[in-house]
Amino acid sequence: MQFIFPNEKYDDINSLKFDAHIIDNHIYFVEYNDVISSIIKYAKYTHHPASFVLIGKKIAQILKKTNLTADLITYVPMHFKAQKKRGFNQSMILAKEISKTTGIPICHEALRKIKQTCNQASLNASMRLVNLKGVFFADDRYTAGRRIIIVDDIYTTGTTLNECRNALIESMADSVIYLTITKRNI
Repeated sequence: MQFIFPNEKYDDINSLKFDAHIIDNHIYFVEYNDVISSIIKYAKYTHHPASFVLIGKKIAQILKKTNLTADLITYVPMHFKAQKKRGFNQSMILAKEISKTTGIPICHEALRKIKQTCNQASLNASMRLVNLKGVFFADDRYTAGRRIIIVDDIYTTGTTLNECRNALIESMADSVIYLTITKRNI
């Protein structure tokens, strides 16, 4: 599926400095600032997914130059009702672009969100944990013994990615690397 919408923030995206920042099992590509925050919010909440296509391509080009290896790429899933309402999953768009360029296969079946939850952005750190406890399910047919990259748009408290990682490890994944556009320090 190709997304073409007017008013994308291409100039803002092209003004950002993309570089691989690695902290433990987390890779992010843009230092958090008002510009990237605005781009992500704009694209997610005003139905402009093409911004994520461009960001995904930029990230993929950087990743291709590294020696990062994995057996598959997956992404933070949305509950089907939430995804239907938004019209897209930004993490899936990023993962698809990264997969296309790097050749690391994407697996849409590896991880599912099995319960509908509140939007994380409105919650504090402790409420985020309660909100997401036990809502992700990983399928060991796709994850067992595999090195997995999981993609999300932003790392805030780490709750979402940690809960996804827990589900993947419970399903016998060998290792999990977090990959996000940016990391917000709160």
